[in-house]
Amino acid sequence: RCFFRQDENYEEATVLLKVAALGSDPHIHMEV
Repeated sequence: RCFFRQDENYEEATVLLKVAALGSDPHIHMEV
C-alpha cells in the first residue's frame, strides 16, 4: 500500500486510481 503524507497528493492519487479502474472513462463515474 502506498500512502502520501500530504492530503492533497493522496486525494489526487485516489482520483487517478478510480479513473484508471473505470477504464479511463470519467463518464461512468459521473453516472454512478
